[in-house]
Amino acid sequence: MNRFERYSIVAGIALSAVSAVASAYAAWQTKTQAAFAQQALTASDLNRTFEAFYGKWSDLCQTIDVTDGYIGFDLRSIQNHQMIVVDATDLGYSFEALDRPSYRRKVIHAMDEAVAAHDRLTLWLPSTTIDSMRFNEVLGNLIVLSRVDVSESDARRYNAMLKQIGYCRIWKTWFMGWFKEGYPPAPDIDYKNVRLVFRARDGGLLNDEYIRESRSLPWNEIHKFAPP
Repeated sequence: MNRFERYSIVAGIALSAVSAVASAYAAWQTKTQAAFAQQALTASDLNRTFEAFYGKWSDLCQTIDVTDGYIGFDLRSIQNHQMIVVDATDLGYSFEALDRPSYRRKVIHAMDEAVAAHDRLTLWLPSTTIDSMRFNEVLGNLIVLSRVDVSESDARRYNAMLKQIGYCRIWKTWFMGWFKEGYPPAPDIDYKNVRLVFRARDGGLLNDEYIRESRSLPWNEIHKFAPP
């Protein structure tokens, strides 16, 4: 084998090695880029899935609330997130009689939609993370708060509904905080620790007499209490 042949063989081996390294680097780069793309895709899908859940929870809150803005709500938690206080102020609500079957169907449908959206969210997060959201407990409390016997008075029914509205709204805020802050454990508040503070137009109580009076007032009379 002459010198030229030896150089040709060595050069060929070197080029093959460089080519192998280049191919390996290209494969690694492609894999890395694919991993980054997958992470970005997963984050994007997760954000969209949570937004969809948040939208369905908001829809549920709106379905529960039939006050049309004529009752103002101020919500707060006290005792280190062990109690929710729903401060409801009458701004000219007429307390119209509810079509209970129709209202119930709409609320159940909205709950089903929220549950389905939550189920889709579980596809993107570990079970321990999902558990920290306390969604099942929250929905269970919301259902219990709605339970009123058909023989109960209108005042009792509205008391329950106003608690539901406040409870749903405050969890709308807490769910968003849970997602944005990296999934810390959400507050654990039992339905028994939801309190209603009702502020009537005349400073009285939310009772059947107050509701009958509200229903008897003309539209322009009852709505004069509403904000401009």
